[in-house]
Amino acid sequence: MKAITAFSQHYTGILSNKLFQTSIKFIFLLNTISILLTYLFDFASCHLCYLKLVIIFCTNSLFWFISFPYFIEKTGNLFGHWRKIITLGMAAICLNQLLVVLGWVSIIGAFYDCLSLDLIPPIVLQNNILFSILSFLLVVSCVFFENAKKNANSSPSIINNPISQIESVNYLKSVSIKNGTTTTLIPVEKIYWIEADDNTIEFRTQLGKFVSYQSLKSIEAQLNPEVFGRIYRSTIVNKTYIKKIQSLSSGDAVVSLDNGENLKMSRHYKTHFNCGANL
Repeated sequence: MKAITAFSQHYTGILSNKLFQTSIKFIFLLNTISILLTYLFDFASCHLCYLKLVIIFCTNSLFWFISFPYFIEKTGNLFGHWRKIITLGMAAICLNQLLVVLGWVSIIGAFYDCLSLDLIPPIVLQNNILFSILSFLLVVSCVFFENAKKNANSSPSIINNPISQIESVNYLKSVSIKNGTTTTLIPVEKIYWIEADDNTIEFRTQLGKFVSYQSLKSIEAQLNPEVFGRIYRSTIVNKTYIKKIQSLSSGDAVVSLDNGENLKMSRHYKTHFNCGANL
């Protein structure tokens, strides 16, 4: 009983969305148009059977009214994975047709006057398949517009206050270097540059040289890219200490620091290197 109540509340919550409510009404409209087209075909072919039309209409309506919230939620979870969404759509379409055929055979089979050798005319089935395709496309459209609305509501805070977005990232303020039983905390602003050597990295700082057992990539991900930048495959430099960058004829460059050291910058990193405001 609790499971039924929870499902009912979840179902009602999804259907409380005005966009989804409008979509369900549109599906009923599509279903009505599909039935009218089937009626015209039956009337033209002299095989008119009102019971068949009622069965198709009721089966389609019940199927999409009951399954609509499920397909909305499932499509939302799969959004961006278009192959999986297409597979889900094909499954929905096939299940819809299967229920229509089962309803047709099980109910209308008891009424011989409505049966003929051509039990399910291909054009009627094609008409119903088209209705199912349009209904599922409506589901995908609902999810797309709902996601677009959420993104639109969240984007102004990012556009109006981009600085707060940058500051929300927790970059390192100090580096912890352990040497035996001693642990030294080095403020990142005191680091001149960092060099990688096999499985270790060496920090060149105002306090001296310190070695740590970690990768250059891992420490780079924790440093503010506005302050630190990679200039070579194995070298990261603190941009605030850069005095000048001298280009070479080979395409590489030499980076001169305030402390008198010169570092090599490769042409690859030179192209994408942001010098910062100090140069």
